[in-house]
Amino acid sequence: MKRFAAVLLASAVSAAAQTGEMPSRGYERTRTVPDFEPDPGIGRLPARPGLPYNYEPEPPETVRTDPAAPSDPGRAPDLPRRFGEESADPAEVGVLSDERVDKEFVFLRDQLGRVRESVLPSLQAQTEALLAAARFGTRGDAVEFLLAEIQKKRGLSVEATLSCLELLYEFPGSRLSFNAKRMIDEIAGDRFRREREQLAGIAKGPRLGLGREKRLAALLERLAEFNRDDFYAPTVEAFRSFFKRYPGFEDSDALSFSLAALHARRNAPRSAVFHYERVLALSSKRPLMARTQSAVGDLYAGPLNDPEKAVGAYQSLAEVFRESEEAKTAYGRWARLLDEKLKQPMLAVDVLEKAVQSYPGTDAAHDALSESARILLKRLKNPARAVETLERLADMFPGERAVVGLRRAADIHGDVRDFAAQARTLIRISRRYPEHSFASEALWAAGRLYDKKLSDETAARRVFHDLIDGYPKSDGAEKARRRLESLE
Repeated sequence: MKRFAAVLLASAVSAAAQTGEMPSRGYERTRTVPDFEPDPGIGRLPARPGLPYNYEPEPPETVRTDPAAPSDPGRAPDLPRRFGEESADPAEVGVLSDERVDKEFVFLRDQLGRVRESVLPSLQAQTEALLAAARFGTRGDAVEFLLAEIQKKRGLSVEATLSCLELLYEFPGSRLSFNAKRMIDEIAGDRFRREREQLAGIAKGPRLGLGREKRLAALLERLAEFNRDDFYAPTVEAFRSFFKRYPGFEDSDALSFSLAALHARRNAPRSAVFHYERVLALSSKRPLMARTQSAVGDLYAGPLNDPEKAVGAYQSLAEVFRESEEAKTAYGRWARLLDEKLKQPMLAVDVLEKAVQSYPGTDAAHDALSESARILLKRLKNPARAVETLERLADMFPGERAVVGLRRAADIHGDVRDFAAQARTLIRISRRYPEHSFASEALWAAGRLYDKKLSDETAARRVFHDLIDGYPKSDGAEKARRRLESLE
């Protein structure tokens, strides 16, 4: 019997060798079509979105080839693509037919009311994948709102709110706009009561006439100003998704600035500096670059506590973007760091003098002169130069600023006990600005100095008479009359 079986086996092997086929062993399996692991979530949804949920690889013996495909022995076989993957035909990239989108949407929508809570993450992933492919079709808004419903059911209030806002900005005029606004209001009333009004303002949507890219960019800019910790990470991810979808967006530099500002407001200064420096490296818009350079300096001066880098940033701002408003204020910040952090007050005075020479007659020059006088007096102990600087300020900025500067100069004279110079400065104020509310008070103070500190009765009488003649109804005039009577 054994001998008969061996003969049969040898015959079978010989026949197989003639036909080119060999019998396979029971544990061997030929695989010419790649396996796709099914998603553990809903039924037989595939891990690769875009495949039918009932997809099964065909067995090796029935694999078919396209008879119309060109004969190319070196060409790799075509595999099913994920939503959004590149293909040889640009028209096919990430796009599904409306019929296919409708079927998948109906399936996913029906599943929302059936599946258990543990399956919701998989359902959300499939809906996100469908949205990536259906965004430009007729079902885009419906898929977006379905995603918001899933997120809300999962308790992801922030994500659901963002999905509804994206629907309002990406699909203006959608029949689901009312539903989206209502969901935002419900979530805000429950979770974000303090920000409810602000969210309602964002939910009004973009202004008319903007294209899709600019509408979504406008949403991101408004979200970047939304001050809630739990919106921070999802908003950053929304920025990343936008840059991935629209790598050639014409206002990407301004959008990067908004992202950097968001990081700065949420106490992530290093991330903010990274995005600010990206703007500086890539942008050619000088006003934006000046704002960015100023922001970098502020971060190094503040939360990053690196005064040397801050000085470098402000110096670059002042020298490279001299025409900008930011450069005018950079000198003051630059000087303050030199004085307070780097302990170089004389160099700080030199920097402030550059501001005065660069922007004479401007607020920058006024602030520079005022700060320079402070440093000269407090840090360098040079009251004479401080007074000289304040007198320059009074000459350059007549009016209220001159009065303030001269009063400071008078106080410095008094501190160093130069009472004659103090009295002369006070009289100068009253004569240059006789209509100012301080004029009568200045004359009374000058008269008192001559009377009490300098013992110059003649000068005191002259000043008191000027006070009575010029301001007869003032409090100082009444006091001057009494003092003159006592001097008789």
